[in-house]
Amino acid sequence: MPGPSGARRVLRIRFGWDMFQPGMPAGLIKFDLSRGMTGALIKFPDVGYAVDVDFFVADGAPYWPGRVEKIRKANSAIKPIVNTANQFLTAVNVHRSMFRNPTPPTEGNLPPMSEGDLVRGVVAWLPEGGQFPWITELPVSRTAFRDLDAYRPPRAISTVGLTGTRMSGDS
Repeated sequence: MPGPSGARRVLRIRFGWDMFQPGMPAGLIKFDLSRGMTGALIKFPDVGYAVDVDFFVADGAPYWPGRVEKIRKANSAIKPIVNTANQFLTAVNVHRSMFRNPTPPTEGNLPPMSEGDLVRGVVAWLPEGGQFPWITELPVSRTAFRDLDAYRPPRAISTVGLTGTRMSGDS
């Protein structure tokens, strides 16, 4: 996504609503940020939505997609990082409808065979025809990680926990 300053989107990290539903196993263990590190807390998405964190690189100045005032008001920007080549890395988080903006298909996804087989997994890929890579967290099969020969894909992906959608106010 080139911007007026030659900015380009270089990565999207997606956090889907389904990973925050009751019954999902815990994610990464809690850790303390060391001195000099910065943490960001992003509000988890509503049912049917995802939080996308889009990263941009721009030459000479930070790049913010859309209106800067709106981004500041929503507290949805992550402070720019600049390198010695005067390139700025910025990030903005946006809540998007997964129905209007679905996650591109991935190769090799291994959905859980049952609720008891479910663990959290991270997938990184460049979608076919894509201009930037994606990283997302998905429910995956514990069995597939332990013994791929024992893995049997489910006949249909469960929609347990899908209680409704909110379509207004999409970004």
